Amino acid sequence: MPLRMVLFAPLILALAALLAAACTTTTDDEQEEEQAAATAAETAAADAARAEAAAATPLSSQGPRPAAPAPISQGTRRSESSGAPVTAPAAGEPPARMERVDLEARVRADFAEFQDVAWTALPTSPNHVLAWGIGAPSGDRYLIPVRVYDAATGAMLREVALGGGPLRSADSVVVSVAEGRTGTLIEAHGETGAHGVTHDVLAWNGTALTVAASNFSDVPGNSVAPGRAARLEDLDGDHIHEVIADRTDGYPFWYASGVYRGDAAVLRWDEYAYAEVELTLDEAMHDDVLEHTRMAMELAEAGWLRYAASLAAAAAWAEPDNETVAWNALVLEQRAMAAEATAAESPLAWAGAAINGDWAEAVEVLRRLGAQALVEPDAAFTNSPLESGREDAIVAIGEYAEAAIAGGGSLSDAELAPAWLILGLTQWWDGEGYAAAEESLLEAIPGYWDGTFLFDLMYYMRISE
Repeated sequence: MPLRMVLFAPLILALAALLAAACTTTTDDEQEEEQAAATAAETAAADAARAEAAAATPLSSQGPRPAAPAPISQGTRRSESSGAPVTAPAAGEPPARMERVDLEARVRADFAEFQDVAWTALPTSPNHVLAWGIGAPSGDRYLIPVRVYDAATGAMLREVALGGGPLRSADSVVVSVAEGRTGTLIEAHGETGAHGVTHDVLAWNGTALTVAASNFSDVPGNSVAPGRAARLEDLDGDHIHEVIADRTDGYPFWYASGVYRGDAAVLRWDEYAYAEVELTLDEAMHDDVLEHTRMAMELAEAGWLRYAASLAAAAAWAEPDNETVAWNALVLEQRAMAAEATAAESPLAWAGAAINGDWAEAVEVLRRLGAQALVEPDAAFTNSPLESGREDAIVAIGEYAEAAIAGGGSLSDAELAPAWLILGLTQWWDGEGYAAAEESLLEAIPGYWDGTFLFDLMYYMRISE
């Protein structure tokens, strides 16, 4: 190697080291600058997302979420704003961006004719708000609009009108989510007229709002859904709610008597709305199941709901894979439960039991009064709501007994005996004479031959004629 190359070698190595260090420093600085830029971009994106979420947060009757618009207060006077709702954007058109939409003012303006307005977010559509009027204005008492709003734009998207009375509090509407094809179900409970109650079920699938079922009851204290006209319940375990609707007859005598005839109906979802499940015969049923079902239907028609439910349950046990058989049993069980609960709440126990199909219980209540006392109707009606109109009540109970006997052909003589005994009593009380009463009372012997009550009753009637 030449001498000058040897002399310059250390200098060349030193320069190379300096250049390498410079390159390393430049690379580190560039990385730091890139990291800072990325961090700034992430922060900006997060701030933008939070701002957008705050603008789109829906109102909720449980109170506002952070940065959400102030909720509508049920105790606050409605806004006098008259702003009209924003028209929903056309298909394919991006929604117009709005800064801090005053959704409360928009909703209050839409419901300005009502005393107040209530609202709730829809669980399956968190960017949508359901609103309805409270305290309907006079002249439009039975029309309650229910509307869905876009919480971000304030646009009113859908509207339906309920036929119920004014919904007086936020608790009048309960939002419940049913899994599966029904989407969100909204129950709307209202009041109408002097004592009627309503129940509407709205179905929301994210785009459409429809009235899926409407029910009415004139007995607010009914046993199916006390204070309401119906309730939601999953009867068959498929995670889709059925509607169990009250069908109580408030006028077996007169409404103020408080003695009602309990009954219920079951409505099942059929892809678009709820439809009542009717008792049905299916020719594919086994012969014995078909016969049990036919008898159950006849007994239900005659008011023997507990007997009918028992027969339907036996048929379902014998043929568990038949859907028709299963639904007959579910429907009759709900009807029997309604009748039994209504009888238990009756202000005149024996009359309530009789017209609700429990004739044996009615006789047991009368037995405790004593055979001699029952020769006169006073003991059976005194201090009861039926006392002032007992003549009409006696005729009505006799007619119920006749219908039960006529429709109870599949029952044994002993099972029919209580209805025969009460028919004989009503004939005696109605002045038809001992001969007519005796004819019915003799039919009751198969159920009471091992006791003295029936024979004592016949004896005291005969000697008092």
